[in-house]
Parts: sequence; structure tokens; C-alpha cells
Amino acid sequence: MVNDPKSYSLAEVVRLMARMENNLIEIKSDIQRLEANYVTRAEWELFREHVALELKRVREKHERDLTRFERRSTSWVPYGALGVSALVAIITLIRAIVPA
Repeated sequence: MVNDPKSYSLAEVVRLMARMENNLIEIKSDIQRLEANYVTRAEWELFREHVALELKRVREKHERDLTRFERRSTSWVPYGALGVSALVAIITLIRAIVPA
């Protein structure tokens, strides 16, 4: 008869209600704790799009920097070759003019 709800006394009902209220408070706190770490799908997609856009910008900037560096380094090659050729020509001319 103890487990029969019709035979519960008022004290037992109050005790069960208090236990149910405590359980409800625990469940609410668990839900609030879980919601604090929860990210909606829309927020997650927005974050992913932002990261993808930022990566694209960084890659494009990197490509531009590489292209600019390659252009700059290749633009000096003819002048360097010209300088070395001129130096060799001057040394050869001096050795031809000045007797050994």
C-alpha cells in the first residue's frame, strides 16, 4: 500500500513535490549550462563563412606578395648580368692594354 498514490499522506506528497522541485531546478541549471556552450547552426555557418573568407583574403595577399617579389627579383637580373659583363670587359681591356 505504500507505493499506491491514493494512500499517500500529505507529508509524503509534500516530500515528493519538494524532490520533484529540486530535480526540476537541477534540470534547469543543466539546460542553462548546456545552452551557454551551444552554437546554433546559423551562427556556426556564419563563423565558417567568415573563416573561409579570411583564409581566401590571406591566400590572395600571399599570392600578390609572391608575384610582386618574383617580379622585383626578375627585374634586377638583366642589370646584374650587364654589370658582370661590363666588369669582365673592363678587366679584359685593362689586361690587354697593360703589359704583364
